[in-house]
Amino acid sequence: MSKRKIRSLKAIEDYTETTMRPCQTCHSLICVGDSAVLVVYIADPKFKTGLDELDKESEEDGSYLFHHNCRDCGEIAKVKYNVQLS
Repeated sequence: MSKRKIRSLKAIEDYTETTMRPCQTCHSLICVGDSAVLVVYIADPKFKTGLDELDKESEEDGSYLFHHNCRDCGEIAKVKYNVQLS
């Protein structure tokens, strides 16, 4: 497992699952057609372009981490980050 530092939350979105996958928080199975929650973080790996490290002060630099969560774990994430979806 690579060591990645989570920089900040980017987004939390509801979606309908199109493939079977485990919830990345509780590992319960999310089936096709289930309502799920995608939590997107900006990570801060030490990516390099040529010899210059990416500017870590920019929110657009770095990589994104996509965490697929079941409905229960996604609701916990929404409460944790105080996210209100319209």
